[in-house]
Amino acid sequence: MSSDSDSTAHVGAADSTDNALGFLDAPSDLVPGVYEGGLKTWECSIDLAECLHTRLGDDPGSRLKGKSILELGCGTSVPSLYVLHQVLSVPPPASSTEEIVIVLQDYNELVLRLVTLPNVILAWYMSPASSSFRDSVQPSPVDIDVEEEPLPQADPTQPGTLPFSPQLIAAFLASLQERHITIRFFSGSWEAFDVRRAGGPFDVVLTSETIYRPESLPALARVMREACVQSRTGGLEEQTSRMKIEDGPKEGEDVRYECLVAAKRVYFGVGGGVAEFVKAVEESRAGEDPSSPRLPVRSAKPNVETVLERTEGVKRIVMRIRW
Repeated sequence: MSSDSDSTAHVGAADSTDNALGFLDAPSDLVPGVYEGGLKTWECSIDLAECLHTRLGDDPGSRLKGKSILELGCGTSVPSLYVLHQVLSVPPPASSTEEIVIVLQDYNELVLRLVTLPNVILAWYMSPASSSFRDSVQPSPVDIDVEEEPLPQADPTQPGTLPFSPQLIAAFLASLQERHITIRFFSGSWEAFDVRRAGGPFDVVLTSETIYRPESLPALARVMREACVQSRTGGLEEQTSRMKIEDGPKEGEDVRYECLVAAKRVYFGVGGGVAEFVKAVEESRAGEDPSSPRLPVRSAKPNVETVLERTEGVKRIVMRIRW
């Protein structure tokens, strides 16, 4: 498990945890260039997790073995928590060739430290992978004079407090190693995000509630495209040849990745929305050399398809992108 940050992207950012938590009670969920709303869980992240559950079909944990996943603008990282829970709920892979890599990116480093990483640890604790740890630290019936704070039940429907003790952290890291899971954290802007440095390209690229600001859409589209592009050497194709996702590519398509974007149709007051994002996607290839090895072989024009739609209340959709 590792982290990286782009310090140039944090000019004027809050420099303390107290200041960061102050955003929770602020009248606005966004402070441009400072805070991008990552401390809260938004509806579309839940939509995206539900969409993943449907599209992965039966036994998603086994299907995700050996895959690499990138979530951009992760915040509380609900979609990636779903992925992590699934891979922690199946037996460890037989070999290290089935390594699972999860890369979590957010603008704010404090968001990664205050909510993303704790949520990742909680996802492990609530999974079968933590059962041996939970069993090992139950209060001893022999030494009744020793006061031990009981661990909460591994039941997400029950409130509780989980102390992040050194023993718990060690057990968490041991579980990741046993299951060949690598988790990386990156903070900073999309303009500065280097897909190759982060370990890309990726088999699955996810983002939710990130298309609200028109001026940031070109950078987001660029990162997503580079993260998904199939190398002409066949590297990404070889990595993802075993992936089976329901409602997958149509006959004749040669797509070796899954790129999903969850968003509200319109973000009132900030100018962004689905229409603006689709335009940015369509323009993302403008001016590029079509012979570039970083471009997909199969597609002359990106395609955006709706794979899930919510019509009650604020209208929301999940889009699948083919670059």
